[in-house]
Amino acid sequence: MSSANRVQSAPRPESPAKPARVSIRQGDLSLASDQAAVIELLNSYASQLVGRMRPLDASVESTVIEGLQSQPMCRLFFAELGGRIVGMALCFLGYSTFKGAPLINIHDLAVHPDFQQRGIGSQLLCAVSDFARQHQHCAVTLEVQANNPARKLYARHGFQVLDVPVDDNAVLFGKLEIV
Repeated sequence: MSSANRVQSAPRPESPAKPARVSIRQGDLSLASDQAAVIELLNSYASQLVGRMRPLDASVESTVIEGLQSQPMCRLFFAELGGRIVGMALCFLGYSTFKGAPLINIHDLAVHPDFQQRGIGSQLLCAVSDFARQHQHCAVTLEVQANNPARKLYARHGFQVLDVPVDDNAVLFGKLEIV
């Protein structure tokens, strides 16, 4: 892999429980192995989401890679541990009209259940934030269900909640300003 695909990130505090040092790289949806990892991680993530609790529908699973490949603003970051892809941040580039600058939205942040609570999600967030800084993006945005425990992770990384939850199933929007 070329060094251009490696994401340089400054060392940051990891989750205190069982920290794992992973390698972060940008994904390549033309590679069958990266495609398979996206499907595996999306299915795992979807199966854990409260209110969903099931993998992707077969029709979605069969079209999602082609759909992502057709999105020129899609950016994919993988966390690898021991040669295995164990986490991903699936992002889309956007633009802030109020700031007059690009931004990046984390659409899916997923870590395989066998590798959660090891700081991998934290390292993926750092990689996305570093990418945003390197490319002069003004913010990193995301949305998360009010009852998702990952809210604590996002708060530790400085994401500010923009909406007050109405109930546990509410979707909250968060934003991390890049300075």
